[in-house]
Amino acid sequence: MKRANGTGSVYKKSDKKRRKPYFAMVTVGFNPETGRQIRKSLGSFEKAADAWRAIEQYNAGPQLYLAKDITFGRMWDLMIEQKKNLGVSGAANYNMTKSRCLHIWDTPIQDLRLVHLQDIVDKSGLSPASKRQIKVTLNAVFSLAYSNDFIQKNYAELIQLPALGQSDLHKPFTTAEMQRLWQHSDDEVVQMLLTYCYTGARPVELYEMRVENVHLKERYMVGGVKTEAGKDRKIPIADCIYPFIKRWYEANAFKGGALFPIKNSSTMRLKLKRVIEEYGIGKHRPHDGRHTFITMASNYKIDEVTVKRIVGHARGRNVTQAVYTHKTQEQLLQAVNALPWGRNMTMSPGEKVGATATLEA
Repeated sequence: MKRANGTGSVYKKSDKKRRKPYFAMVTVGFNPETGRQIRKSLGSFEKAADAWRAIEQYNAGPQLYLAKDITFGRMWDLMIEQKKNLGVSGAANYNMTKSRCLHIWDTPIQDLRLVHLQDIVDKSGLSPASKRQIKVTLNAVFSLAYSNDFIQKNYAELIQLPALGQSDLHKPFTTAEMQRLWQHSDDEVVQMLLTYCYTGARPVELYEMRVENVHLKERYMVGGVKTEAGKDRKIPIADCIYPFIKRWYEANAFKGGALFPIKNSSTMRLKLKRVIEEYGIGKHRPHDGRHTFITMASNYKIDEVTVKRIVGHARGRNVTQAVYTHKTQEQLLQAVNALPWGRNMTMSPGEKVGATATLEA
């Protein structure tokens, strides 16, 4: 049966011996002056049937067909570029996902199915919250591909996640452990742990803190990642950690760059392992400092609005808190200065634990 004009043609070239002699041609437009067809080659094929099949696929979805060779890695790069243009931060979370996707990096994104993406999540060995973050990142890649008609279905939306439940991955430092840290507060790694505990900052937020964003006189730092509530917030500097930050600031003020002496999580984990072993502290992660801050703040009756403002948590659906409650920087500083510190501190008011307390199991 004769095909309609403009739907494509297949030609066989016999000028020399070719492995793929059949060429598929399609019309992509018309010359406005001559009215002649503007044609595009879809490539060469071994069999005429394969060439006609390519034409049919192109006519069914030109954008989809032309994107058939776009790899997952290329789509990832486009997603990162889009996020940067939108001013969205989250490099640490993206890198966590990227390291688990390298085996599909060069795979055309049209060839990836739910089973491939589910496998990445299931075999990650991470906490439910981190698995959720992997899904969020994969969904960003596939949503961009779908919105540009590069794929027909966003399989990332269908990834199944375990229930969040009560995570035991992170735990606050105990009273005895905090006392032990203050006993060794001349150790620079301990100083960094204490900075986590009295700012409530995420580890990455302090790794990325720039000296130009530290305001010693006003006692706050500007930083934050992840959420709208968390980004570019003013983090108060408590009196007890001020000497640490002042020293790091003065050491780097003329160099520029990062405030923290340790610049990444892998190095911090190694240093933390040394502190745990040397000072007899239970197993912890850098992020436990954030949990310690929130726990202390709750124990010492610091109001929820203030805590959320300091740590960068959204204030949820409470319209009164979100819109009408305003906290000054002075109030935030007063709040962190109300937290206990020192060799005889306790995590809860009235707790009967002295400086020689034994560590909990």
